Amino acid sequence: MERVAVDHGTPTQRHLDRPTHEEAERLLAQGQLTPGSMGPKIPAALDLLRGAPGRQSLITSPRQLGAALDGRGGTWLESEPARTTEEPLNGTVTAGRPQ
Repeated sequence: MERVAVDHGTPTQRHLDRPTHEEAERLLAQGQLTPGSMGPKIPAALDLLRGAPGRQSLITSPRQLGAALDGRGGTWLESEPARTTEEPLNGTVTAGRPQ
């Protein structure tokens, strides 16, 4: 499989080039990505990316690896942006130092 597809084998089949985390998780929950095909690949990619801002994961076939790395194929998943907060997690911070 060169890239992830939903509605596989039907007239409404479409390929996913860069699904969001939310879209990938929703498709898994809907049963679109079955265990015999893409089912294991998407959770593995999401696990790899969880908690690692700036990472990407590629799902493609060995034959299409070069094209996918050039941006002409495959399904790319990107890590979620880092979450920020205006409040420190523990204690307070003054001038960059915890108190």
